[in-house]
Amino acid sequence: MENTEQRTLNSNYALASLILGIISIITTILTIPGFTLGIIGLIFGIFGLREIKHERQTGRKMAIAGVVCNIIGIVLPLLIPFIAMNFG
Repeated sequence: MENTEQRTLNSNYALASLILGIISIITTILTIPGFTLGIIGLIFGIFGLREIKHERQTGRKMAIAGVVCNIIGIVLPLLIPFIAMNFG
C-alpha cells in the first residue's frame, strides 16, 4: 500500500513576517524600532510570498497578513509625529 500523504510546509519567511509585523505595530510608539522592524518584516513577507509561489508551500494568507501589518508598522511611526504637530 502506497502512502500518498502530501506533506505541506508553511513558509518560515511568512511566519517571521507576521510576527515582526505585529511587533512593529506594538512598538510604533518607539518610532525607530517599529519602523525598522516593519522594513525587515516587509522584506521577509515578500520573500515568503515568492517562496510560497515557487516551492508550492502553504502560508500565503499568513504572508499577506504579515505584509499588511508591516506596512502599517512602517506608516504609523511616520504619521504619529505629523498628527501630534498638527492636532496636538
